[in-house]
Amino acid sequence: MKNSQKHMQDTLVKHKSDTSTKTQQNDYYSHDTIFHNSRFLIFGSKEMKIDYIPSTEKSFIIKSKGDTLFHDKLVTILGDKKYNSQIYIKYDSKYKFAQFTVDSIYNGELASPDVSIIKDNKYWNSFKRCNYLNTNEWKEHIITECRETGINFAGHFTIVEWGCGCQCKLMAIVDRITGEIFFPDIPEDHIDGYYGSQYHKDSRMIISNSAILEDYKGYYLKYFDCYPEIYEWRDTISKRLE
Repeated sequence: MKNSQKHMQDTLVKHKSDTSTKTQQNDYYSHDTIFHNSRFLIFGSKEMKIDYIPSTEKSFIIKSKGDTLFHDKLVTILGDKKYNSQIYIKYDSKYKFAQFTVDSIYNGELASPDVSIIKDNKYWNSFKRCNYLNTNEWKEHIITECRETGINFAGHFTIVEWGCGCQCKLMAIVDRITGEIFFPDIPEDHIDGYYGSQYHKDSRMIISNSAILEDYKGYYLKYFDCYPEIYEWRDTISKRLE
């Protein structure tokens, strides 16, 4: 009888502990909109207090715990790191696709990609770290995509993309007049690939890491310094603008 009572007490204690743990987990992972203005969208627990402090504000009363969640030259956001929070930043670029429109769209015979000639550049060298590119598969992929896609960028180019692990991608740009293949400096550091892209048939502009804008349209998650980047294609090279 005593053993039975002890087992029941142990069970009740364990249940209470499990419930407490689950409550803590739910508090940590709860995602409510706790702050929203023209620049930021913040999700987290409603239990967490937020201080939004513009850099121009010299005196203020801190209502939160005081942990720094975000800081730049314009604003500091304080909260409580005990709670999980996600800070989305409004994406607003001064560059638009219409600023880089081409004069015309090529409508002549499309040249097949010349996979026999690859110019040796710093980005191609970084591409070779990917095992996929050490085989003939990448050649077949570019040929197939060009055959099926046609011109999709900057008047007479075809952009071909493929995954390089996880959610990142790599890119080749094929001139459909000459068949020449280019590997743009996207991203500039040549360390990893990019997370999605946007480009137009009649524009020389490319937005890389565009997929991070898809969860909450127009906002990107401040995470591992991954943010949208703007590039301009200049016939044979890419130049980062933003």
